[in-house]
Amino acid sequence: MKRNIFIIFIAALSAVSCLTNGGFESTYQLVATFDGFSESWDENYYDGEFYGDDKAYFEGASITEDNFVFFNCMYDEDMKDFTGFGLSMATAKDEEYGGRFSVNADEASSGNVFALFHNNPEIKSDSGELQSDYHIFFATTEGTCAPVSCMVNNTKLVADRIAEYNAAHEVPVEVTLTATGYLNGAETGSAEILLAGPAGSLDDDDEDDSESKSGQDSAETPDIMSKWTKFDLSKLGYIEYITFSLSFSDESQTEIPEYFCMDSFVANIHIAIEAE
Repeated sequence: MKRNIFIIFIAALSAVSCLTNGGFESTYQLVATFDGFSESWDENYYDGEFYGDDKAYFEGASITEDNFVFFNCMYDEDMKDFTGFGLSMATAKDEEYGGRFSVNADEASSGNVFALFHNNPEIKSDSGELQSDYHIFFATTEGTCAPVSCMVNNTKLVADRIAEYNAAHEVPVEVTLTATGYLNGAETGSAEILLAGPAGSLDDDDEDDSESKSGQDSAETPDIMSKWTKFDLSKLGYIEYITFSLSFSDESQTEIPEYFCMDSFVANIHIAIEAE
């Protein structure tokens, strides 16, 4: 098992002050995007592994010392599979990539790069330092982190598999994405969002959405998330780390893999560091 953690972020600083002991205190809202990776993507700047003709990437992303929020990625020794977060630039228009690394939309939510999540519980940490379910974590005890929201979507492969399942079954499958926060080993709260469900089950304010359902009656056609959608994470509260999981109303199904796409992760950060 190999492990990688990464983040590219834009932080809007709202308050900075010096402490009486010579340290400093900072409060800001962090907006984690992955667009910085696109600047050197084609030059293979990152010492890692690319998949699908440089459209997806899972190793060696750089970390700067002043980052506090990280995304966890672990992969097997043969570099054939991963669990946690990778990176992708593939969209639904990139048909040659098979949809495994492609978002079910024509573009990323922000810029060109987005995070790609895959759950593979067979890949476990052998170091004891990080567990495989620490998908996003706040790596300092000298402050607090309160998630606000992120943008999510299906991968093209997941959307296609859901549609195939629904075509073969009378009851459409519900696919639920759950985010759970933890602090000091205890659960702080959780949030859920549907990635697929019966007609009308997804929040969708697109006026032309019915046109994307292959001419079928939108009142009868099951919903499958096909646009970037805001996922409210405020119920998680103050966290040390976050885990993600996908669940299915048909627990016996095996054809729909556990992938989703993420972009624009937002969290409120407060850091107070005392002078040494």
